[in-house]
Amino acid sequence: MSARRALAAMTAVAVAAVLAPAPAAAAPKADDTRESVFVDQGARPALAGGTRTTDGKPGEKPRNVPKRPAEERAVKPAEVDRLAKTAARANDQLTYRDSATLDAPASEPTVSLLSEVPDAPNENELDECINAPGAKTQFGRVHNRFLYCREDTAAFDFWEIDTKGVPIELEGTNTFTYTLIAYGSNKSRTIRVFLKVQEDSVEYDEWDIIDRFTVAPDLEGTIILDCADVTDLNCVATNSGITHTFADWDDGSDWLSWDITSREEGAADVADKILRHQWRIRWEAEPTDDFPLAFPGHSVSRTIRCDSATYYRGDPKACVFYDVIPHLTYSTADPAVKGVAEHIRDAQNNPNGTDPRVSPPRDKRIPGKFLDDASAPALHRIANSDPQYNENRDHKDGACYGRGPVRDQYAGLGLWPDNTPTTGNDCDEYPFRSTREGAASRARLGEAGWDFSVRAVDSKQNQLAGSRLNKYYRSDRILYNTDDFYVNIIDGGGPFPEIPGGSIVDAGPDVTGTEGSLIYLAGTSPEPDDATVRWTIDPLSGVDAGTTCTFLDETSPTTYVSCTDDGTFTATLTLDNEVEAPLSDSAIVTVENAPPHLTLRAPQPWQLFRVNTPVTLDAPFTDASSNDTHSCRVVWDDGSAENYGATSSTCDRSHTFTRAGMFTIDVSVTDDDGGSDSRSVMVVVYDPRAGFTNADGSESAPAGSLRSAPGASGEGWFHLTARYYPQSDTVPTGAARTWLTGTDFRFDSTALEWLVVTPDGKTAAKGTGSVGGVSMYGFVFYGYDGCDNGQTVNCRPGPDRFRMVVWDRSTGTYPTDFPLFDTRQGTNYDIDVADPRTLLSGRVTIDR
Repeated sequence: MSARRALAAMTAVAVAAVLAPAPAAAAPKADDTRESVFVDQGARPALAGGTRTTDGKPGEKPRNVPKRPAEERAVKPAEVDRLAKTAARANDQLTYRDSATLDAPASEPTVSLLSEVPDAPNENELDECINAPGAKTQFGRVHNRFLYCREDTAAFDFWEIDTKGVPIELEGTNTFTYTLIAYGSNKSRTIRVFLKVQEDSVEYDEWDIIDRFTVAPDLEGTIILDCADVTDLNCVATNSGITHTFADWDDGSDWLSWDITSREEGAADVADKILRHQWRIRWEAEPTDDFPLAFPGHSVSRTIRCDSATYYRGDPKACVFYDVIPHLTYSTADPAVKGVAEHIRDAQNNPNGTDPRVSPPRDKRIPGKFLDDASAPALHRIANSDPQYNENRDHKDGACYGRGPVRDQYAGLGLWPDNTPTTGNDCDEYPFRSTREGAASRARLGEAGWDFSVRAVDSKQNQLAGSRLNKYYRSDRILYNTDDFYVNIIDGGGPFPEIPGGSIVDAGPDVTGTEGSLIYLAGTSPEPDDATVRWTIDPLSGVDAGTTCTFLDETSPTTYVSCTDDGTFTATLTLDNEVEAPLSDSAIVTVENAPPHLTLRAPQPWQLFRVNTPVTLDAPFTDASSNDTHSCRVVWDDGSAENYGATSSTCDRSHTFTRAGMFTIDVSVTDDDGGSDSRSVMVVVYDPRAGFTNADGSESAPAGSLRSAPGASGEGWFHLTARYYPQSDTVPTGAARTWLTGTDFRFDSTALEWLVVTPDGKTAAKGTGSVGGVSMYGFVFYGYDGCDNGQTVNCRPGPDRFRMVVWDRSTGTYPTDFPLFDTRQGTNYDIDVADPRTLLSGRVTIDR
């Protein structure tokens, strides 16, 4: 019990006796709707409520009737986009990525990062987000595009109503405080929202002193997550509400969770299949006899943007929180990017003082500066395959080096010879080559286009700044041509990471994996706009001819490689800006053999064949290596075996058995590196002319033979007669029964399915029957006709032996482990190794 509930239990009566009821609150004004219009971020959230019935005065008019909270209006996608951006600025949702945090060493993504969304909140992330600015407001905080949090209050108003059902006076308000954290996904079009009601956070306001302790805590409130726009059929929420009394909510709750999913099908004709949705937390009071009406309330709506941008290899789908203005920060105090940061600052603040100059003279316009202004021109990312990407480079080269196809446009306007990049320097451009507003913008669009700036900066700084830009694109999920983003230059910050020593290209540690699988390469390299990063791989040792290796993304420092065969390889990461000598580093990739995987599709276990009938083996296999060769071996269990090469990834074969028996066929496949896999199956072959069986007697049945009475033991009695007659030589005729002394177990057959008589004195019969009058059982009996009876041919050395097996056919058409009754529990069912028990009495006879 919470402290508040305990206090209520001890003091309710005493307090009620001393204090007069608190004066009732005034009914809300007619225009006080307490509603949240769709995307109206400044509106107060609607309040849930219930109403209590009371007798109104005759002829009394309704006073200040509260309005039912209006449903949020639907808006067009373009308006959702505009309002989300407006709301982001109005509510200081200006999340950013500090470029200095993007230099962390690469490591293989953890399981949680590779999953759809986490199964539980990360407490460290929650603490960091919930204590950051904006989190404890009705708007919450978009901490980054994949993390949102909020601490807020849900309020439930309860009203008196008159006999006509008209609300006339506020009876009381129940509130509680909740903590919410939500995760976007970079694997699917999903977000997951976690919510927890804080312990001891329930407040009971405006109630009279008695109801505050006796009525209000027992009322029920429900919380639910839903899509804000009921007409948005592409937004799918797991609409399962959670209901508790307010007394229970006051004890706090475990983490509750819901998902919202974006239907990709709804954006079939949209680039990157982009959809934007709004979501909210909704609450409502559960109606009671005293409070038969309830008005739902909800939190301020938040926006998500979902896409299927397949160019994010490994992360082809995502949902991000959209109520933010994305921007990347560089600091002039960061020694790793100081020169680049100073260049961007000058280009943004004093574009007329930058190169190239313009002729005839005019004011240069350079976009992308981060301002608290909704009209500030943004940058937009373009693909490397976009024609403008190379055009941007050509204009940069013309202005910086006086070279390339457009150099004449910058004659006398570009960098002076003394300022052109020399050894150890690169030509830095802003806006970036990877943006629509890059150096070719004005040439493409005329006066509607943008200007640019170039400057010689330290090569390593330029490369590190470019690397951070590309990492930023992924970390904030910046889509081609769609997302606005900005660059913010600051003069402070820190502490800053150390500038990498030695080569700035690192292929990462040596790695090991298996052929056909994805092997992670944890390389690091700057990725400036005017340079390329590329992986190559070469055989080193133990590599068969025809082996190939493929990178998941050969232009990303962190990527995966897959090889079609085993061996040792050298993977090399190279950075090339086409001006200076390329920089490279290598890692050893050891690819181990993966064995093939064999499947046995036919014959089926216990499948029945007539003697001299072909048995077809259907045995396909798969191998992670597409470069391996394979050999097959099959042992037929009749004294013959075959070795042969695989054909079309199968070990298919056909074989004819010339005598009756139960044969366990073993098939295996082996690749050229020694990896192998095998499967086995037992088939039954009968010969209606091989003979017939008569067996009666008893044997020892040890404890454990009867599963329904595992402690029971005694004599197991049996009877079996089975024979094929010429007029029906496919199904035998006969009977079988068995029972165990000292128990009520008794089995009686109803039909036989087959009879096997082998040339060396073994017999087996299978069929169906009943136990205790219930016909749902199967049997298989085994007998050995011993030579001790005086026979010299067609018999088994030693005495007669027998085994009885009975199983429940609801488990299958043949026995498996531990059937209902088995005098040799756990022993193989193949007749050659069935190991029947020596008889205590009776005889097993095979007549031929």
